[in-house]
Amino acid sequence: MKSWLGMQQFLEVTEPGFGQKLCRAPLVGLSKIYQAAGRCREKAYRLGFRPTAKLPCRVICVGNLTVGGTGKTPTVDLVCRTLLESGERVGIISRGYGRRTSPAERSDILVVSDGSKVCASSRAAGDEPLMLARRLPEVPVLVGKSRYRAGQEALARFNLQTLVLDDGFQHLQLSRDLNILVLDGRKPFGNGYCLPAGSLRESPQALARADLILLTRICSHEQREKAEREIRRYNSRAPVVIGCHQPKDLISLQGDQILPLSAIEGKSVVALCAIADPGAFAATLKALSAEVIEAAAFADHHWYSAAELRQVNGRVAAGKSWGLVTTEKDAVRIQPGLLQCPVWVLRIDMVLVDGKELWEEKLKDRGKNAAISSPTGWP
Repeated sequence: MKSWLGMQQFLEVTEPGFGQKLCRAPLVGLSKIYQAAGRCREKAYRLGFRPTAKLPCRVICVGNLTVGGTGKTPTVDLVCRTLLESGERVGIISRGYGRRTSPAERSDILVVSDGSKVCASSRAAGDEPLMLARRLPEVPVLVGKSRYRAGQEALARFNLQTLVLDDGFQHLQLSRDLNILVLDGRKPFGNGYCLPAGSLRESPQALARADLILLTRICSHEQREKAEREIRRYNSRAPVVIGCHQPKDLISLQGDQILPLSAIEGKSVVALCAIADPGAFAATLKALSAEVIEAAAFADHHWYSAAELRQVNGRVAAGKSWGLVTTEKDAVRIQPGLLQCPVWVLRIDMVLVDGKELWEEKLKDRGKNAAISSPTGWP
């Protein structure tokens, strides 16, 4: 686990030394092949050589350019809440990355939530879809390898006006009416390389497909200006809004007890997470004045074994800490009963700090956004 995280950090250095360059060299060649293949695939959809399916409803896509860590899932939550406030009937469709099911089962469409109750386990649904189902109990959530089929099923079973496509920026098979791209303002394009030498899923030129850009983790005006300059090299038309990850409260994993953020101030805690940016989680806890005596970090979407959870439980007891603190995404992957220590889940919202009116206008005005992101309309 530590070696995997260390390698990711090693490769993501933006100004590498000799050691990094030497290790990265063979991966750069593979990265260029990966990027070229992605550009060819995008061009095939843009020119109509590969078909694009259209659902008979509005589709809003939320995605990113890099592998995880930008705040995509809380952004999906924010999109749905914005639409619900305006009276829209909205559902979510997702691939359900990391589902612990057989290939045959993953090809089927699974209803994670029917808009009134959760209908699937985390292993069947995937961590992020189940997290969204819990956060948005009134919103149907469906997963499936084919997002088009999942969308058809959602429309057939539920009376929906809009579908939100979770993590779908690279899913070009499905036409969408609004493309929302979430970027980390500190490093919008990671180290500048595509996988496997970097964290980019596709070339920065793909930014041209975005209709609305949400910048997160902006720490200063200078950082924002630099990020926007980089964005405008590839997209001069999409509005840019600023969001931040804002801690909300702490909820007990073993019960329904909810504590205010002030409850963690001055407390010694063990942090547990398996997310794309574990350092950000530890930094958030420290910003809340908690003393992080140990941080147990695993690869993104990692499914904890009973042995690993027993080990973490022992660390909490040995350190005589206040308890274990984890993320919402991790909480759905922790099997009940395997942790005897107090476990608190830090809930975090995506909050707009600049551009809220523009955000609402883009999401709520159905006429202006109609079919602006179909492949035939790409620049």
